[in-house]
Amino acid sequence: MHEFSLVTALLNQVGELMRQEQAERVISMQVNIGAFCGVDPELFRIAYDMLVDTSPARGAQLRVVQSPLESRCGNCGHEFANNFFHFQCPSCNSNDVTAVRGEDLVLETVTLERSEASFAIGSTTR
Repeated sequence: MHEFSLVTALLNQVGELMRQEQAERVISMQVNIGAFCGVDPELFRIAYDMLVDTSPARGAQLRVVQSPLESRCGNCGHEFANNFFHFQCPSCNSNDVTAVRGEDLVLETVTLERSEASFAIGSTTR
């Protein structure tokens, strides 16, 4: 189950952000899991729950957002959500389509706490 290695990498990345920002703790983080990135959101959550308490992010809440696979037609430029990974443009029926979203696992936000304030850091892509 590669979700464990992905969560380990995520927690290492968040730990590095904590050091860079001189934060005392992680309050929350949001991860976007694309439908076509090969990560099972439920297994990701299970791995997170098992690993977070042994990391500098212990106690942090995880929010998982799932994004559908979306493509753009090379023929007409139409962008659309792929249903059941059907790679054909619904506007012109062309098969010349390229995925534009939904292939990544993205750490979107991390909310950290310093002794004087809380603050959020935005988007990082795996």
